[in-house]
Parts: sequence; C-alpha cells; structure tokens
Amino acid sequence: MDKANDYLMTEFIDKYWNKKKTVQAFDSDSAYTTLDPWVNLNEVLCLKYDRKVGSDQTVSFQGQRYVISGSKTSAANLMATFQVDFNGELKVYVFGEELSATPVSRP
Repeated sequence: MDKANDYLMTEFIDKYWNKKKTVQAFDSDSAYTTLDPWVNLNEVLCLKYDRKVGSDQTVSFQGQRYVISGSKTSAANLMATFQVDFNGELKVYVFGEELSATPVSRP
C-alpha cells in the first residue's frame, strides 16, 4: 500500500495526470462566490420524496405510516415532501409549510 501511494504521488499524478488530464484555466481568478446567507444547505443537500396524503391525514414513508398535522387546513389528498438530510433528520412539508409527522404505532 505504501509503495502504491508513493507511486501515485511521485509518478502518476505528476507525470501523467497533471500533464494529460488537466486543462489550464482561461481565467486564473477564482469563480467561487460566497454563499448567500438565506440559503440553507440542509434543505439543498438532502433527499426528497413526494407522497400523497390520504383522506385520513396519513401517509406512508419507508415502511412507516405517519399522521400529518400542524396545518390550519387539511392536507388530505395533497402532496407531502419528506426531506431527509445527511444526519438522517426527517422533515415533512406540504406547500412549503413544515408540518408534524407523527409515526403511527401498530397494535
């Protein structure tokens, strides 16, 4: 392993990769900009799943049934977006409003 790593660092990257697989930038100034403060990366870098809310205000997600609540109006027959971030935290949104999703226990 040490010999392989040494080869990669001293031979492969310098003599092959940097010469054949890289391109000189047209403009040497960095194109990166600072992130807007209103952007929440937890809402961007996550997995989103859409589920239809049933007439009983419940929805199924990953083998679990949830009761959707917290809205002033019924969410029945609307689409709920389940959002799972990289820490595994689950949030549920209906029309952009975050609602509560309470797991239903089976008898």
